Amino acid sequence: TVFFYAISFNLAMGHEQAVMAAKQNISSLAMAAQGLDGNTLKILSFTLNIFAIMTAFFGIFMGFQEACRGIAMNVLRRIMPEERINKKAVAIGTIIFAILVSWGANVLNAPILKMLTFLGPIIGIIGCLMPAYLVYQVPFLHQYKGFWLICIILTGFLLIISPFIS
Repeated sequence: TVFFYAISFNLAMGHEQAVMAAKQNISSLAMAAQGLDGNTLKILSFTLNIFAIMTAFFGIFMGFQEACRGIAMNVLRRIMPEERINKKAVAIGTIIFAILVSWGANVLNAPILKMLTFLGPIIGIIGCLMPAYLVYQVPFLHQYKGFWLICIILTGFLLIISPFIS
């Protein structure tokens, strides 16, 4: 829906209008407001906002659910052979788990932004330092040593010390 919104404005606006919007630094929605009455614009912007929020939520939800499924499969493969694992049950279980976690975060009104302070070090370790360690330890990955790996290591250390700096 958001992609359709962007494409439809590109097709509906003329070149002169696009140049004028760029010079005045206004959005395409503001350009549309000049030609539409107030109620139509409110309904369109409300609809766009609903779809944008739903798209963002389901993108994050599906990514979380897929990560949980991968973790569950990895743990189960260590316990039993892969042929004995009921993949459909794992998929349904991870969907239920993801729904319960998102529901619980809403019910408890979890302060997600305050949790980011504590997630910085975890992201720094898992996302930056562990891959850098692997690059130094695995001979196949030695080709990635260089300036950018040092930047990743520095970013990891900054993420680790970020709660103490803020």
